[in-house]
This record gives sequence, C-alpha cells and structure tokens, in this order.
Amino acid sequence: MSYGLPCFISHHQPVPDAYVPVIKMHFSGIPIDLVCARLALARVPDDLELKDDNLLKNLDERCIRSLNGSRVTDEILRLVPNIPAFRIALRCVKLWAKRRAVYSNMMGFLGGVAWAMLVARICQLYPNACAGAIVSKFFRIVYQWKWPQPILLKNIEGGPLQVRVWNPKLYPADKAHRMPIITPAYPSMCATHNVTQSTHEIMKVEFNRADGIINEIMTKKTDWSELFSKHDFFMHYRYYLQVIATSDSAEMQLKWAGMVESRIRQLVMKLEGVPNLILAHPFIKGFEKVYQCSTDQEALDVAHGVYNPVATVPSEVTHREGSVEVDGLELVNRTVYSTTFYIGLLIEPRGGEYWTGLAFSGVIFILFYECDLLSSDGVTGPRKLDITWPAQEFCKLVKAWDKYDENSMAIVVKSIKSSQLPLDTLEEGEQQPKKLKRAKSTSKSKTSSSKRLKSSANTHRDHLVPTLTARSETSMSTYSDGSQASGTDGSGSTLVEEPSISLNGSGLRGKDEVLTAQLMMNSP
Repeated sequence: MSYGLPCFISHHQPVPDAYVPVIKMHFSGIPIDLVCARLALARVPDDLELKDDNLLKNLDERCIRSLNGSRVTDEILRLVPNIPAFRIALRCVKLWAKRRAVYSNMMGFLGGVAWAMLVARICQLYPNACAGAIVSKFFRIVYQWKWPQPILLKNIEGGPLQVRVWNPKLYPADKAHRMPIITPAYPSMCATHNVTQSTHEIMKVEFNRADGIINEIMTKKTDWSELFSKHDFFMHYRYYLQVIATSDSAEMQLKWAGMVESRIRQLVMKLEGVPNLILAHPFIKGFEKVYQCSTDQEALDVAHGVYNPVATVPSEVTHREGSVEVDGLELVNRTVYSTTFYIGLLIEPRGGEYWTGLAFSGVIFILFYECDLLSSDGVTGPRKLDITWPAQEFCKLVKAWDKYDENSMAIVVKSIKSSQLPLDTLEEGEQQPKKLKRAKSTSKSKTSSSKRLKSSANTHRDHLVPTLTARSETSMSTYSDGSQASGTDGSGSTLVEEPSISLNGSGLRGKDEVLTAQLMMNSP
C-alpha cells in the first residue's frame, strides 16, 4: 500500500556472508533489513504461526537464525505486560541510541532486537509503569547491571533439535560475551555477541550520562530534548583512523563498502590489543562521496582521502566519457566512488609525552607514540603505539573477499587529527575543531604535571577527556612510486603539537608532540 506516495526500492545490497544472511535496502526511503528462510513445508499457509518449534526441523543453521528474528519479535510481545507502554518507551530509547551513535549491531553496539529486549525486561520489572517511568528506570538499571550477567526475558528452554543453545558453562565463546542479552525464542542465542570491550565501555558512559539527564528531567531542571542531543563523536578525540573503501562502479561500491563495514568490528578488536590505547570507538555509519577525476593522479588522491577542490579540467569537457586531450595533456574523466569510516582513538595520557611520527608500510600507517617518563620498574625510555599489525591484518581480511578486484577496488587505513576531519562529518551549525597557537611549558609545570599524573593513576578511564593545541607546517603526501598528492584535505601535513590533557579537571602539560603524516600506496 503506497498511501499516495511513490514506492520504490533503492540501495539494495545482499549480505549472504553475514551471521544472519540479510538483504539491505531502502523502501520508499525507509531502511529495511529483509531476511529469508526456507521451510520444510509443501505449502505455506497465510495463517502460519512460527511459534511451533517443530517448524525448525530439517532446516540448516542459517535458516534457523533467520527465522529466529520473527520468532523473537512475536515472543517479546507475548512476554511484555503492557504493549502500548513498551512501544512508546522503545521508540524513545531507539531515538536516543541513534542520536548518541550507539545503534549498530554491525559496529559492535546494539541492534534493534537487543534494544527491544532491554526495554521489554524493564517493562517486566515494572508491569504497571507508563512509558515515561519505564524510560526513567531504563538507563539506571542498564548502567548498574552486573555484566556479564545475562538479560533474560524468560528461562532458557530446550527443544526438539540438536542445535546449539546459549550456554556459557558449556561453550567458551558464550562465556566471552561481555554484554549478553539472550533471545527468548528457541534456540536461545546471544543478540549482542558483536559487543567489544571498547563499545561496551562507550555504552556504559552513555547510559550513565542519560541517567543523569533523566534525574534532571524528573526534578524539572531540564526537558526531554536534552536527552536526545546529538553525539559529539567528531569533537571528542584527538586522533582518528580513516578506513577508505573506493571503487569505480556504483553497484560494486555498494557491495564493497558493505563488506568493509561488516569487518570494521574486527579492526576495532585488534586495536584493543595495542598497548597504551584505551579504546577504539567506531562510528556507526560511513560517509559516501562520488568524485569526478580528470587524471589518474586525482583518482589516486581520492583513494587516499586527499581531494583537490580546484578543477583541473575545463568544465566544458567534464561531462565527456573516456579520455580527452586539452592543451596537449591527456585527461581521463574517471568516476570514483568512496565510502569512509571513522574510528576514534583514545590514547592513554602520560607526562612528557610526544609523538615522534608515522612510519608506513604499503597503504598502512604505523603509529609510533613515545614518552620519556619513568616507568613503574624505574626505567626511563620511550614507549610506542604501533598499529601496523591490526591495520595489515584488517586489509588482508577485506582483500580475501572472493569478489575483490585489485584493479577496480582499493582500501586505505590512515590516521588524521581532529582538526583535519573533512567538513562532511559536520552538520549544519557545527564548527571544525580549531588548531590553537602553541603555548610554552616550563620545567616547573612539567614536574607538577608528572605529580598530578601519578596521583590520578587510578582514575576511571571513562573520564579521560584529552584536548590539545597545535600548529601545522604543510607538506606534500608521498606515494610509494615517488608521486605526490596534488591536493590536500589537511592529512598531508607535519604537525608540531603540545598537548593539554584534562584529567578530572587537572590541566596536564607535557613535551611537544610531533605527528608526521605520509602516504604510500601502489599505483593502480
């Protein structure tokens, strides 16, 4: 039924290799995940009830997981005491999760089913509560929950099949789940197996923040709009990783970017094992762009996130396909499709810290983070933050895709500062973080900074809020073939920085930080 509006399908993208195979699409502008399953029936009646566990017989595990989505939804509605209150509260929580950028099962946060089960559990605890009361209880209970104690809407039940049911006592992988929310339909599964150490910590911080705002709402110190204020992801960190997936076809880019997106969580988990890196915060969606490149060099620059806004080909020939010759120079009108994902890096601050630079290997950045600080064993020496292995393993992982074509696709992982973030990450009215003039530091301030660092060693990491000032000296980005980036978005620069780190209100001053960014990539 169209309700007077045109119905059309766009952005259709099958993801057959997902844990639950899905077809992603937009139907009349509404994003929809369509799951399919095969039933061992000669005919599917219109009034079929999927509650019967015997329908799962003779199905493979992928079909069982696909059917589980509908079975879980039906079971949730049967277990909720007040469905109207549940629906209003769930809409509120989902809106909050999207505004705070914690709504994405693929990126390691919670998906729609997990949020529904959390809200349903609060409804069970307060069966007579209205929607507003449920929301007010929701954030405090979830924040104070003793994870990894599981959230259960009912006791886990057995069934007629020899299939795996969530059991941390029997399966080590189930025991490793950090935030288990268990589906109520047989066979019971963990809907939050994608949650990582970093995303769990991020959600706990957001739950705590929301609980504080709810308290102010209840005391009439603020209104409900404050709860739904937009996230500050692109203002929160000093440094970010850019994962740039590019191709030369719109249809192939949809599949290629979707595959890369589904593997971002693997990169986050590998980054969590890097010493001195507190957490890796993935953003929940990618940013899509289409570039018209007049030369192969421009296409190479775009693949590295470097774009020259000044046209190098006359406007009267930009619409032509293939190669054209202008003033004796052969120009190629080439379309490049790009999708960029971001990961915020929260690095553990210490006194006297500084960045000595970025080394490189292929298209992978190697971050070196050094510090002349007396360590716990009494030895003074540099420490390093090396993300070579996580980035290399991630690129190997995505390039192992059976449809990967090195001639038409590219994947780049690079590091940028917050002040170098492209403008498309900002919404209307937002301003890009500015680089301030470098302030001088004295030996007295350095000594006091070290003392404050040691006294604050046991401070909870969630409250570390790093800020910094910087000055920049522009330099060209260089590739492995000796060519240079013709344009720059700020990533091809040498930065000399002095950090100003706030730790529970104490300003900490360290030595100058130096960040040298260079690019290397094999020419296509």
